[in-house]
Amino acid sequence: MCGSAALAVLAATVGRAPHPAVGGTSREACVQCHVAVVDRPVLHGPVATGPCLTCHSVEGDPARPAIAVQGEGRAGDVSGLCLRCHAEIAEKLDDPVVHGPVKGGACTTCHDPHGSAFRSQLAQPPRETCLSCHREIADMLAAGFVHVPAGASCTTCHDAHASRHPSQLRQPIQELCLGCHAETPAGPDTSLDDLLPAGRAATRPPASGGRRVHLDEGMTTGHPIRGHPVSGRPDPVDRSKPLTCVSCHNPHGGRARQLFRFGAVGLSGVCVGCHRF
Repeated sequence: MCGSAALAVLAATVGRAPHPAVGGTSREACVQCHVAVVDRPVLHGPVATGPCLTCHSVEGDPARPAIAVQGEGRAGDVSGLCLRCHAEIAEKLDDPVVHGPVKGGACTTCHDPHGSAFRSQLAQPPRETCLSCHREIADMLAAGFVHVPAGASCTTCHDAHASRHPSQLRQPIQELCLGCHAETPAGPDTSLDDLLPAGRAATRPPASGGRRVHLDEGMTTGHPIRGHPVSGRPDPVDRSKPLTCVSCHNPHGGRARQLFRFGAVGLSGVCVGCHRF
């Protein structure tokens, strides 16, 4: 189950079942029993500095109170509470592409509401947090060759909460890819060898460890050979989508170093995905 550790913590500390009587509602009174909540290197701000009643409420008989989450909506929806402070996330909810757990108010699917061993109070390491739900991406990353950003951090390319672009990308797909992989536009002296995706001596690897590509002046043609389109027309395989870098390359992983689609291990294998003879 996605974020199971976070949900277990939430269920154990926030449930509406009667709670033993407490000597007070200060942070110090709560952590006398809930010491594990604060024994973590990355603490939620209210847990680290403020009273627990910033987020929780004590209801009913003081001798056997019920501990509730302030602003809790339907089961599992804690966005009413979280967005009180996290206004920058609230603003992103107006974006057209919203991450499923964010849309459902299930902040604790990915984040531990008290503290964690990982940045942003993630319930698991960042990559594992994403892959615990996105198993199809995990399979791609096990294909043999991994896109360097995908192997390091999903949020290099994706916004974890919401975006104006498909797949929660931080930029339009072409801008995102060419931000790392674009070489200077090809000139009249550029040779065919310079343009091959396998790369030659003239092709310099970018900081990410991948390959840069030469494109023509308009940045819409020129890869893998001069004049070949890379954008500005429909994808031949799925004409409902635009032609982009991911029409030929898998942005996560593949069987070839160039991360070809269609399971291709060589250039001809990816070409025949579109060019039927």
